[in-house]
Amino acid sequence: MASESRLSSLEYEIKDNVAVWHIKDFETLYQQEMEEGEQLYLEKSGSDEITATVVRFDGAPALGTEEQGHINEVWSELAQAVDIKKAAYVGEGISALAVKSNVEAPDVNIESFGDLGEAVDWAQTSG
Repeated sequence: MASESRLSSLEYEIKDNVAVWHIKDFETLYQQEMEEGEQLYLEKSGSDEITATVVRFDGAPALGTEEQGHINEVWSELAQAVDIKKAAYVGEGISALAVKSNVEAPDVNIESFGDLGEAVDWAQTSG
């Protein structure tokens, strides 16, 4: 995955109209790099060409009450701030579904997937 990220826990690449994010280590991102990672998300996903984002998690991150609260408050705001039409979360087990259920962005179509390719295909379609 191509990336200009200086963060050890996060990479991204642009595929046509989709910003694809890869969270390699959620614990490190959450504890040490979250603010910088969220700023990078705003910069890259907020460009006019981007209509969707896909966020992939390695493993199954432990989402406690604090992490879920952060996702609900901040990630919901981010999804609306970048003015995307679709957001997909990709992860093992129920991790992607757990994130999806915590993001509230009324104007964004949000889905969860177990497969990155399926998520990117979905994100690239109109509608």
